[in-house]
Amino acid sequence: MAKTIKIDGVSAIMHFNSSVASYEMALKMGPSNSECCFCGNPVKLYPPKKPGDSISGLCPICKRAVEYVTIVLSKEFAEYFDVRGGTATGKQLGIGGVMHIVLPKSHPEFDNLLGKIFANDTDQRTPTNLLSNMNPETALLLGIFGIFDVRPLIMNYGNYYLFTLDIPENDKPKASKIKAEMRTQANRLMKEGYEHLEQSQFEKAEYCFNQVSAWFYEPKAYLALALSLLNQGKFEDGEKWLRMTIEIDPQNSEAYFQLGNILDE
Repeated sequence: MAKTIKIDGVSAIMHFNSSVASYEMALKMGPSNSECCFCGNPVKLYPPKKPGDSISGLCPICKRAVEYVTIVLSKEFAEYFDVRGGTATGKQLGIGGVMHIVLPKSHPEFDNLLGKIFANDTDQRTPTNLLSNMNPETALLLGIFGIFDVRPLIMNYGNYYLFTLDIPENDKPKASKIKAEMRTQANRLMKEGYEHLEQSQFEKAEYCFNQVSAWFYEPKAYLALALSLLNQGKFEDGEKWLRMTIEIDPQNSEAYFQLGNILDE
């Protein structure tokens, strides 16, 4: 299905896939059919390979700078845009699916709108422009965990936002499923964080390892977070995480080595 919205000075069409799997299956078929938000012409553009990410480029027709944005649908998002499975069922389907839309390269109104939707029922101090900070990874995670219908707790870390969950420990089956998904996402973030380190993308690496550290006592994440910070010249923060690594893993020789280098300097 599709919906048209007017935002950031353009009319743009939101397209919906019923699930992440259906979106990924569509990607294998090549560039996606979409519409340029400026000229309205049907164009084939390469969408992001990972749901929840975005990719920039030029419209091949009018040559304007555009951004292809994908968002994994949370319960709040699906309800706000009334994402349904059609009149035949009348049921709301979109939760856990993917929305994709072509927007101007800069789209602050859209970011603010999504931030307000995703921050629904959270602390009033929560900023409303979550997606404009560094990357839409927080929105991706919120969408993934939206299927569990639990309260997200959003934390402001300056350049980006982290979130954790109010796990219903009194509901053991549900809590177990949530924790299993958290571990799955933590493993993904660790892998992506190490890739960012290798590519010297230290801010992105910092986000990945910091998110994992917000969920688990994980000495590997603590150490990698420290290295991400040190490579940005954030020595005080880096030292803090090295000491925390040693506290939970006293045999970690790499942490002692890096801490010794800081103190020596």
